[in-house]
Amino acid sequence: MLVKANSTKVDKNLIHHNGQLGLGQYSSAAAAVTRNVISSNNTDGFWIADWESGGIKSTRSSGTVSGNVIKSNLGIGMWADVADDGRVISDNQIVGNAADGIRYEISRNGTIEGNTVTGNGFGTGRGSGTSLWDGGGINVNTSTGVTIKGNRVSGNVNGVTIQSRTRGSGPWGTYLLRDIQVSGNTIEMTGGTQATGMVQNSGATVPAGEVVFSGNKYVLDDLGTQRFARFGTKLTAAGWQDAGLDTIGSFLAN
Repeated sequence: MLVKANSTKVDKNLIHHNGQLGLGQYSSAAAAVTRNVISSNNTDGFWIADWESGGIKSTRSSGTVSGNVIKSNLGIGMWADVADDGRVISDNQIVGNAADGIRYEISRNGTIEGNTVTGNGFGTGRGSGTSLWDGGGINVNTSTGVTIKGNRVSGNVNGVTIQSRTRGSGPWGTYLLRDIQVSGNTIEMTGGTQATGMVQNSGATVPAGEVVFSGNKYVLDDLGTQRFARFGTKLTAAGWQDAGLDTIGSFLAN
């Protein structure tokens, strides 16, 4: 656990089979978490979906999480939650975690780039589920200024899930879902109930143009399957583009 540990470097460690969480970061700026293997944490079985358990969780911090293998944790793989600012999550292999592969929650100015995110979100028990409200490979929850680019997202409970919720206020004012850019990713959804899209609750309506999908490649089981959703409406690939989402994206039936 890094607490008020600015500019700390955590490099090339094996962090595994811990009772609750592999690695935590709180009120620590510019920390670098690189080239670690973080696996099989939360052996005590804390609630996997919304409890601080699993691989990595950071709060009110900044820095990079890059080049790690984050796998088989009983919880979220990499979780930036509560006022993280300027977090970069890049070039990691995030595989087989019980909840979201990556979650960026009530934070801002995040970059999620070049990660391989596969097989996440299939845990069971309290808080687990298959809807876009439950999460996916990459999940952005009520955050601002987040770029998701160049990732390979495949075989997760859902693909890329964008959530707008009523979450109160933090150090920069009201937490809002704004300025989300999703571009140049490969998103594979070929089984189960997998989908990609946006959800919002009644008190957190998202203005037009604040969530942009552009130039992604989607691999689907069938182009006619409703693998997309926009604020409660399920859509096929054609419907996704008709709604103004990813008009330059490509869609491939596997």
